[in-house]
Amino acid sequence: MTSDRGAGWRDLVASACGLALLLLVWQVVHARTGSLVLTSPLAVAGRVRELLAAPGTLAVLGTTTLDALGGLAAGGVVGFVAGALAGAARPLGAALRPVATVILGVPHIAWVVLALLWFGPQGLAPGFTVAITCLPLLFIGAFHGMRARDPALAEVARVFALPRAQRFIDIAVPQIAEHVRAALAGAVGMGFKVAVMAEVLSGGVGVGGQIATARAYLETDVVLAWIVLTVSLLLAIETVATRMLR
Repeated sequence: MTSDRGAGWRDLVASACGLALLLLVWQVVHARTGSLVLTSPLAVAGRVRELLAAPGTLAVLGTTTLDALGGLAAGGVVGFVAGALAGAARPLGAALRPVATVILGVPHIAWVVLALLWFGPQGLAPGFTVAITCLPLLFIGAFHGMRARDPALAEVARVFALPRAQRFIDIAVPQIAEHVRAALAGAVGMGFKVAVMAEVLSGGVGVGGQIATARAYLETDVVLAWIVLTVSLLLAIETVATRMLR
């Protein structure tokens, strides 16, 4: 217990040093390029405080969170189910793996443009783009998790004639959880990035829309402040999701 606690403190100190180094590099680049290119960390911190005090900030963050997590939920469920089935049935896996690779290979910006054409600038474009980009990530995680199952456990379940649903929930899911957890962690970050990008291009009311407006007025500090808020929200959600999965 003591060694684990000491390791936790060392990790915390290392993380703090990494962030301090990032801020130092940020300040050096700001000093060499000027505020128009990269605003100083202190100025951005001031803008973050102003945004947090503004009445509409929570609504803006909530819109982007809904786009990101809603799209992730829709695409993640489809990807997980399809990946689990493909991993369990080899012919189905051979048929679906190329499809997932094609979807994964399409640039995110292309999905945004297609979504804008299909759903309009104020429609489901951000959520759809997140769903279609996160779907193959969960598919791959579930697929490889199913392929990595212990055949001995499956044989025990067959000998005891366990129902298929129980085999999947009690035996398969725990074995594929590690693969899915890694895929889900990447999908959460991907979801927020894609949601903001789609909002920037569609003129949405979320964080992306605010960034687009700030860009039009050359307000670099406002752009960076929204980025800081979004990344902070993303890290909080990832931390909660990781603990829940553990």
